[in-house]
Order: sequence, then structure tokens, then C-alpha cells
Amino acid sequence: MFLALLLLSGAYLIGSSVGERRGQERGFKLGRDSYTSSTIDEIEKARQLPPSPQLLGGLLRDEPVATPERSGNSSVLPETSDEASVPEALPESGIAWVGGYNYIVAQEFDGQASQEAESARLFLSENEVPAAVVRLRSGKLATVVLEGFNLKEPTQRRRADLLKEKVARLGSKYFSAGGRYKLEGYFAAYKSGAWE
Repeated sequence: MFLALLLLSGAYLIGSSVGERRGQERGFKLGRDSYTSSTIDEIEKARQLPPSPQLLGGLLRDEPVATPERSGNSSVLPETSDEASVPEALPESGIAWVGGYNYIVAQEFDGQASQEAESARLFLSENEVPAAVVRLRSGKLATVVLEGFNLKEPTQRRRADLLKEKVARLGSKYFSAGGRYKLEGYFAAYKSGAWE
């Protein structure tokens, strides 16, 4: 009886020791994995996501925008009657451009060509490519697509290239419909509050 009790106590001590060691090993591994996954920079996580212009769309406008009625021919240039129809302040002031992101500059214009820049902006916007007219450091005006991209991220780079191709296709339609420019587009970075 004493021998059985001694064997039972020994088995219990050995079992609890092995179980405790395995529990510590498993707990350490789970803790390490949990710590590693929680230390990824939140900004880096956001940069890896594809851009979502629909999330920002409502923030970029002061008032709701009515859907323009189309005559069925989207290749017709939007009408801009005279200089008075062009907004006095460029819309860039209310737009939250993301520093370090690249945007598609559809076309640059002479600093006095605000009517042409606005006409190009309207044409792009009516064809589901929201854009704004901005003033560059050089004093020129530019029609810039609102969706920005982190070109270092492959998924965003592909989306940016596709959008640039769409702008070029629309630019050809714009030109053939009587526009003075083809809106071929190029990438420009927005850094420190200015376009580069």
C-alpha cells in the first residue's frame, strides 16, 4: 500500500511538472505571436489597403451633389459659359489631399485658363472621375484627379495605372469632342502642402 501511494505521488509530481513546462512553452509561444501581430504599425496597415474614394466623397463636398442629367452622349463637352461660371476660390481648399500620396494630374493649363481647367474637371467628373482644379507652385493651373495612391504598394500602383489609362481614354474623347487638350495625365506627389 505504501509502495502504491509512493508510485502514485511520484507519477503525480512528474505529470504536473511536465504539464507545467508544456503550458509555459505554449503560453510563451502564443504571447509572442500575439505581440508580433499587434505591433504592426496601424499606418502601414492602412497604406496596404486599396484606396476608398467613396469613403471620402462626402467629406470633400460642402453640399450634396446632384447627379447630372445626361443627354445620353457623354462625349459632349460640359458647358462653361464664361469666366463668371468658374469658382472664384479653387476647390482645393476644402479637399483633404494626403501628403506623400501621388495623384493623377490630368492636364496643366496656363495660369489664366481657369475656364479650360474647369471644363476639363467637369468632363472628368461627369465621366465618374472626380477631379479638382488646383494652382501649382509655377502659377499654372492643373486638373487633378481626387483619388490618391501610395505608388510603393503594388495593389495601389495597379489601380493608379488603370485610372491613369481611363483618364487618357477620356482625354481622347474630350479632345475629339472639341476640347483643346488630350488630358494624357501624369503622376504628381503632394508633399508639404504643394505639388511636386
